[in-house]
Parts: sequence; structure tokens; C-alpha cells
Amino acid sequence: MNDLIALRNGIDQVDAQIIRLFAQRMELARRVGEYKRARNLPVFDPERERTLIVSRVEQINDPALSGPVAELFETLMRLSKEAQFGAQQ
Repeated sequence: MNDLIALRNGIDQVDAQIIRLFAQRMELARRVGEYKRARNLPVFDPERERTLIVSRVEQINDPALSGPVAELFETLMRLSKEAQFGAQQ
């Protein structure tokens, strides 16, 4: 049982890092939205999204995680676009 507690504590620590990094990413996305609005640029850049997903999937060493990593970054980009649209209102 102590092993399980230690593993769960490890997950809690990783989750705290993920939350901090997510907040940082969303702030950057908001600022990107402000930049785009000031220059009348579109929020959605499909080529950038495709390139980003391919790049992130290539960074994973475990092929079994390729799909989940792609899904994770698709979700992150959707949330980032929402933050950018919010910055444009």
C-alpha cells in the first residue's frame, strides 16, 4: 500500500507541474491573440496546427502514446484558440 501512496504522490506532483505549465501556456495563447488582433491576423492557422501536432508526436518515444499525445495537443490548441478569440473581443 505504501508503494501505491508513493506512486499517487508522484502523480500529484506531476499534476501540479502540468497545471502550472498549462496556465503559462494559456497566458501565452492569450497574448498571441492580442498580437493577432492588433495586426488583423486570423486566429486559426491550420498549417501551424498540423506542424505542431506532428512535431509533438515525434517527440514521444513510446509509439503507444502517439495517439494520446496528438489528442492532448489538439485539445490544448482548441483551448488556446478559445483564449485567443477571447482576447479578440
